[in-house]
Amino acid sequence: MSRLLVRYGVPAALAVTLFASAPARAAASAPPGGAVGHDVSYPQCTSGGGTTVTGQGGQFGVVGVTDGLPWSANPCLTAEYSWASGLAYAPGLYANTANPAPHSSFYWPTSGASDPALCQNSASTTDPGCAYDYGWHAAKNALSTAAASVSGASSLAWWLDVEIANSWNGNGTSNAADLQGAVDYLRSQGVPSVGVYSSPSDWQTITGGYNGGTASSYASAWAPEFTAQYPLTGSPVWVAGAGSSTTASNTCQSTSFTGSQPQLAQFADGTGFDADLVCSPVPQSFALSLSPASGTVAIGSSTNVTASVTDSGSLQQVSLSASGQPSGVSVSFSKSTVYGSGSSTMTVSVTSAASTGSYPITVSGTGTSASQQATYTLTVSQAPPQSLALSVSPTSGTVKAGGSKQATLTVTEQGATQSVVLSGTVSPGGPRLSITPSSLSGPGTATMTLSTSRSTVPGTYTVTITATGSSGEKSTATYTLVVNGRSAGAHQAKSG
Repeated sequence: MSRLLVRYGVPAALAVTLFASAPARAAASAPPGGAVGHDVSYPQCTSGGGTTVTGQGGQFGVVGVTDGLPWSANPCLTAEYSWASGLAYAPGLYANTANPAPHSSFYWPTSGASDPALCQNSASTTDPGCAYDYGWHAAKNALSTAAASVSGASSLAWWLDVEIANSWNGNGTSNAADLQGAVDYLRSQGVPSVGVYSSPSDWQTITGGYNGGTASSYASAWAPEFTAQYPLTGSPVWVAGAGSSTTASNTCQSTSFTGSQPQLAQFADGTGFDADLVCSPVPQSFALSLSPASGTVAIGSSTNVTASVTDSGSLQQVSLSASGQPSGVSVSFSKSTVYGSGSSTMTVSVTSAASTGSYPITVSGTGTSASQQATYTLTVSQAPPQSLALSVSPTSGTVKAGGSKQATLTVTEQGATQSVVLSGTVSPGGPRLSITPSSLSGPGTATMTLSTSRSTVPGTYTVTITATGSSGEKSTATYTLVVNGRSAGAHQAKSG
């Protein structure tokens, strides 16, 4: 932990959200962009619960609730919060974070418990559910500690101090889950905003690079044990490490660890305390385009469209949605959220319930402070007549158990040539099926071999063969195989 404790304060673009709900006081308005404050905690404590920051200048203060580690208490929280409450703008609070994994001496869930996430293996250092539970309960302890000294603690802005100086025994996925648990607990208690304080290098080391672009892979890893209620990608960002006010201003415009514009930048102002600069909001804009912008899709088919977001540099999170599609037409996105400049594949599917005609589908992109729309013109046409056909010759055969039978598969096509994959199924207990070759580049033939063993039960078996074209079109054919038992004489001759 650093001597100056650069921790939690007021984000700029979200400042109204973060500060407007603070307890009634002489000045509870949000600090504007360019405002400078200080943050303090236990290193500024004096004996008897006093603080060295009395009289310290600045426009706002942020006070540490914990004593450098989770499950601890700042011994001069009351005095420091009193100081921060006397400044021009409302104060904020912060709490230290860590993920000691099973080594925790304060709290760790048990295997199979949902507290509230499912902890599958409490002996694992990388189980995300167990880490989520730890973060949840550590935040619960911090809020309880704050409430004992600060009136309305849950109505203030909170920040999570994420530094490698603390204990991080998990991997990136579980460490990020730990932080997610802390965010979800505090927000569940009515805290209006929970941000994260870190540096790009510490964040990379601790979370493995959690950001808007990678969030979906983290969510997939977490899914068996919990679902984030307030995703970290929506949390305000406070960047540490600037050496001067000028560098802090540059940090506001260019540096982040999640990809979103920083809300606060820390720097050393020469007073012996870390200073915190409220970042001025960057105008946010982006462009949304579709490629292609129109298309014809036959009933029973689908098409893919690329939805591209080109960001002006504000690196905002853009949520994609579609509206206006007619009955029988569905629209889905490979990524419902694009972070910064990026793209998502929009799949337009037309079912038999659709009617032919031309339909405009509106695609909307909703960003942090801007929105855009683009139109995809869909023309629904009747499904074309089937052009892919599969036949088998002969269509039936007889074999004794232990023998094999072959038949020829013939694929014909009309119109455009497409590649074809051949596959088949056999009724239960029947012969083993093989097809050579199993794919064709166009019309052609393949050999189907049905092999039985001595243990194959005599009877009639149905073999269904399917030819699937590269367009998705399919054709099937059926072959019937009768398996007879081997004669007793043959068995005697074999065994003799």
